[in-house]
Amino acid sequence: MGSDLMGPSFANRNGHFEDVPMVNLHDRLLNVNATDWRYFSDRPLTLTAGAINEMRQYLEKRRKAVDDKTIIGAKDPRAVLFLDGWHQATDGKLKTLMVFRDWRLSVSSLLKRHSRQLIQYSGDASNRQVDMQFWLTPDLAAQMWLSSARSMLQWFEQHPTDTLLFDQTSFVSKPLELAKVASQKDFEPSLLICRTYEQGLLQSSVPESMQNMMSEQIRIQCEIIQQQLFEYSDVNDKEHVHTHKSDDLVAPLLKQAAIETNKGNLPEPYFAQPHLQPLTWQDLLSCLTAYNATQIKLVDWEALLSNRHFDANQLDKLYALLMKWGINKEARQAALKSISLKPQPWRYMHLGDVDMREKQYEEAKENYTKALEMSPTNATFYARLANVATARGEYKSAKNLIDKALELDSAKLAVVQAVKYLKDTQARNLPSPAVNTVMLNTTSVMTTIADYQIVVDAMEENREHGLMLDKYMCQSAFVLRDNRNWFSNALLALPTFARACFADYTLMHLNKLFPVAALTAELLEEGSNNWEDNEHYLYNLKESSALPSVGVCIHVFYPHLLPQVFSYIANIPNIRRIIVTCSIDAEKRIKQALSKNLLVEVIALNNKGRDILPWLTIADEKLSECDLVLKLHTKKTPHQPELAGWRNQLYWQLMDKDFCKQTLQAFVDNKNLGIVIPNYHPTIVRHVNWGQNFEIAKTVAHALDIKLPKENNTFPAGSMFWYRPSALSSLTKGSWRHLEFPEEAGQTDGTVIHAIERVIRLVAEHSGYRAAMVNEICLQEPEAQQTTNPPL
Repeated sequence: MGSDLMGPSFANRNGHFEDVPMVNLHDRLLNVNATDWRYFSDRPLTLTAGAINEMRQYLEKRRKAVDDKTIIGAKDPRAVLFLDGWHQATDGKLKTLMVFRDWRLSVSSLLKRHSRQLIQYSGDASNRQVDMQFWLTPDLAAQMWLSSARSMLQWFEQHPTDTLLFDQTSFVSKPLELAKVASQKDFEPSLLICRTYEQGLLQSSVPESMQNMMSEQIRIQCEIIQQQLFEYSDVNDKEHVHTHKSDDLVAPLLKQAAIETNKGNLPEPYFAQPHLQPLTWQDLLSCLTAYNATQIKLVDWEALLSNRHFDANQLDKLYALLMKWGINKEARQAALKSISLKPQPWRYMHLGDVDMREKQYEEAKENYTKALEMSPTNATFYARLANVATARGEYKSAKNLIDKALELDSAKLAVVQAVKYLKDTQARNLPSPAVNTVMLNTTSVMTTIADYQIVVDAMEENREHGLMLDKYMCQSAFVLRDNRNWFSNALLALPTFARACFADYTLMHLNKLFPVAALTAELLEEGSNNWEDNEHYLYNLKESSALPSVGVCIHVFYPHLLPQVFSYIANIPNIRRIIVTCSIDAEKRIKQALSKNLLVEVIALNNKGRDILPWLTIADEKLSECDLVLKLHTKKTPHQPELAGWRNQLYWQLMDKDFCKQTLQAFVDNKNLGIVIPNYHPTIVRHVNWGQNFEIAKTVAHALDIKLPKENNTFPAGSMFWYRPSALSSLTKGSWRHLEFPEEAGQTDGTVIHAIERVIRLVAEHSGYRAAMVNEICLQEPEAQQTTNPPL
């Protein structure tokens, strides 16, 4: 099956096993035809003599790697589009195994993959055009299935004795029957033995919303072609595909997103589609150059580029026009065609520029690198690569590339622009949360993974570690964005009939990553949940004699957030007691809501000192007998919309099931560990200092007999953290009582509350303990790999 096979990912943690060289070859052939893996057109693909020669070279290389008796095989779904070519390349000795799935499961598989890729990144969904295309064009996935299925049927009709056609289910359920038919058709039966099978990777159900978003015509076509596949197939075991209702959050999400104002549009002049085919090149160029934005969009660019011959220089001019008007797809086609006619470094740069515009940074890097390889002394190509690094947050790499560009030609406009782009981006985003390394535990800022290849590489080395990073990539992206706006913007960009399907598939993944109550709080407006329902607060207690006893302190100012915080608390083992503090006004309703949770004690206090004073009031008396304490509160940050996900980020880092387990174990293993702090949301990093609190902190420090450092860049910002009671006992036992806490007035800095928050870590260290960030003790790479992947 080849030696360079596609590795594992979130879609299949065991590996996909496509032959990478064959995949790359097919991608090149599709690109030459001005399309890609999403091809489904009736327009036949052109296979040139050069393409057949490439196929022969591939086969020759594969044959040299094995002995004469070994059967050469390869897997790639794209191969079904090029069977005529492979038949020629093998001199008619091609044997094909064709496996098909129910069209609904194939469509669902694509939607699952691309919805998952959407949630891996914290940026707007609109930046991921390839992923969004499956909902912007709701029939796309089904059309792709139809194209492949028709190719299968056509090939089977032409080569029935050299083709084995069967459905995926029979591969597992009817191995003996399949082996018998294989022998009859002169296939090696051992090739049909199922050696790797994991039931959980296969779907058997799809949401109703998936079928509802597709046109009736395309559904009928799929059913007809699927029936023909079963009729033609050598072996089949037709499975029943179930449908299920939409997720409970879908309806309120759609309702929330539907609140929009349609201001209408002013009437515009009428323009007809221009007929450009008969024009000479010069006339054509004159017309296109003179068109306005409306006219340029009426041009049938696909027909023009497909049906008319242009030389490479003419294509360069068309590319420049298309880029000017932001017509990216056809600009890419023009660049690809010019490269196929006459490869030049600047033409690869053109292709990279399209990638950059579409935020396809890995592809841009690849094309700019090709340009640089062809012209190693061109400063512009170094500058372009620097722009890729800057866009991905890899500022050190960007600086190194810019230095090389400056050495070659400091006056070049592209170099000057790259310097400015790096400077401006750093000013906007410093410090950058993105880090392209498996080691994520060396910074106080909460890191993200910018490139999924890091996860793939980790899975190949150690599957469990790779799966942990895969989960982290999605979760960290979620907690760093304003998910309410993210969902609303994504839904409003889609056709109305595709919105429920989009919501279903994204929620399908998010439900595996976060508790339902957390998703409800993050995605829906206040009041969307019935927080007074007792069922939110009932769960099975987890006990473990190997882990320390835990006390939890929660100050509740926003009762509607109680379901969210308790959905996370359910992950914590060995809870001895939960102390809930609240205002006197809210006491009755909160007590009633929590009445069935026997671990909870509700204590009403005056609304003063926010979450800090209530914690100090009860900490020593109520929680000092616990081995560890988790301090929480129902946090909101209305003064900073960019911090919409901060609360969930803090809850997640402190109480995620995996993080929680590792944190408790760290306290067991390290007796001098006194406090564990969540990593900082990138937006608040600039506030992680004394701010306006140094003078007030002096008063607090004097009472505790500790010295204050001039700089303070480590404290539990947001005032949620794990701690060992003895580490903070000098503070919680009463040294705070003489301090004057102000009345609530919406203060954002400069109060005793903010000062105490900033000395908590110093108190622990003064008592002989050390502090650690969550990522310092979680997400650690296996010990066997630490020597080969040193921390940053």
